[in-house]
Amino acid sequence: MTDSSTPPKLYEGIYAGKVLAVMAATINTEHSAFSSWMVAGFGAAIGLLIANVDKVAPYISPTAIGVSTKLFLFAVMLNVLQRYLGAIIAGSVATAKEVESIPVTTTFDVNVVLNEIERSTLWPMRPLVRWSNRRILAGDIAFGGRLNAWMAQVEGWLVLAQMVVVIAAAWVIANALKG
Repeated sequence: MTDSSTPPKLYEGIYAGKVLAVMAATINTEHSAFSSWMVAGFGAAIGLLIANVDKVAPYISPTAIGVSTKLFLFAVMLNVLQRYLGAIIAGSVATAKEVESIPVTTTFDVNVVLNEIERSTLWPMRPLVRWSNRRILAGDIAFGGRLNAWMAQVEGWLVLAQMVVVIAAAWVIANALKG
């Protein structure tokens, strides 16, 4: 993406953006794997309890199973939001890699290109794309990578929230054990 006509100040921004994008992609991969296993594993446990509620009712109250199931469903909602952010990050990083491989054979107006990208983007992503385009046009070349890094951190908070909710759901079941 850089060549001899690129002003020296831009190299740092371009490099920082690439580093941040790679970091966000790696974090996203780890978050997705961890949270998927956590939610799937607890979902399987809840599924077994619900399927066998008549057999486990002497040991765990159905009310506790219901509360735990509701907490689990909240964790699933957090997981969906986290995975949505993860898809945005993965798509952004993959697109950047692909675009970098497209040869630029002529000069072009960056404003026109960014405007076309914005016009093709639907809500709810359009305001984010518009904001990103304004920052890039203002010279903040690393903004795309930084935005991916921010989203990866938000994704991390969502994973943490999922952990807390799943642990709370397990706690409800543990406290309801009779015996």
